[in-house]
Amino acid sequence: MYPAKNREIKGWMAKNRDLMIGCPRQPGNLLISKTACSKRYKASINPDLKIYAEDFFRYAFQQGLSLCRDCRIGRRLAST
Repeated sequence: MYPAKNREIKGWMAKNRDLMIGCPRQPGNLLISKTACSKRYKASINPDLKIYAEDFFRYAFQQGLSLCRDCRIGRRLAST
């Protein structure tokens, strides 16, 4: 990565650390925004069955969300 871009990213992360969480459900304890976590949780509990027949890639994405379905963190963030 370019050094200037790397500094920019690290600066943003330092300023916005409170908006991020370490996701225990994703491989490698991925850092994810609280907003993205909330959206993933909501998408995991409302699957659109029509998509499964029409779009394989969307189906694969929905399957990945199954990790979020039982997440207490996502449920708490989605309710706020």
